[in-house]
Amino acid sequence: MFDAWLDPTEVRRVVCFFACAGISLSSLEWLLPWWQLDRNGLLAPGLADAPRGFAGRLRRLWRPKVVRLVIALRLLCGVWFCVSVLAAPHHEAGAAALLAALLSLPLRVRDPVGVLTAMDGPEHLLTSTLLVLGTTYFLSSTLALQAALVSVAGQALLEYVGAGWTKLQHWRAWASGRHLQEIFASSSYGNRIVAAQLANHPAVGGLVSLGVIALELVVPFSLLLHAPFAEILLAAVLAFHVTAAATMGLNTFVWAYVATYPAILHLRDLIIGA
Repeated sequence: MFDAWLDPTEVRRVVCFFACAGISLSSLEWLLPWWQLDRNGLLAPGLADAPRGFAGRLRRLWRPKVVRLVIALRLLCGVWFCVSVLAAPHHEAGAAALLAALLSLPLRVRDPVGVLTAMDGPEHLLTSTLLVLGTTYFLSSTLALQAALVSVAGQALLEYVGAGWTKLQHWRAWASGRHLQEIFASSSYGNRIVAAQLANHPAVGGLVSLGVIALELVVPFSLLLHAPFAEILLAAVLAFHVTAAATMGLNTFVWAYVATYPAILHLRDLIIGA
């Protein structure tokens, strides 16, 4: 039942499907509610005071209506891939995946300011995943596809290890439950109910924090585990992301990282076999 991870074409289709679903969800979150992309919303103020010349014209062009149009087109491409790939993989589906990634790039331009300052790690992971894999639809090279899948897997594993290692540097604060309680008490990712419970039971927060750190640090070991143990490990990590989405609203994390799991399992099979 785990032979599907051996077929790079099938793995690419699954990875791109989840990534495009994530891009679509992220785009909807940017478009709704509509006012968050107004001048007084998430977009940086001062676009009307842009300097003269080409830079000024470019800055004035990058206004809320244009940003909404780019995000709406990105949403359309994401949905287009998810619908078309259900029938059969073809170049049209690949074009949708690649275009969704390309439309994400201008949102990262710092000048004129787009929505970069509010974008997070999963957005970058989704974009890079679709860029490298979308390109392979037009290369007709198995070696290029294998390299792209290894790149996606490697980036995801580095993201997990980096997050775990960063937390490990301050493990005492995490073990005390203080850091986790502060996150849930924040305005960005807060949850008053969970924050109150963690304040009353700091030991539970500490155990959860240490568990998350351990989970992030051991994800790369999935490359050394035969089926179904690697799949079970990644399922545990997915459960963590789903819990974070339910309690903190980090919905894009689920799609961005689960999209890389087939690539990780494909790399595992290249290393040790299923």
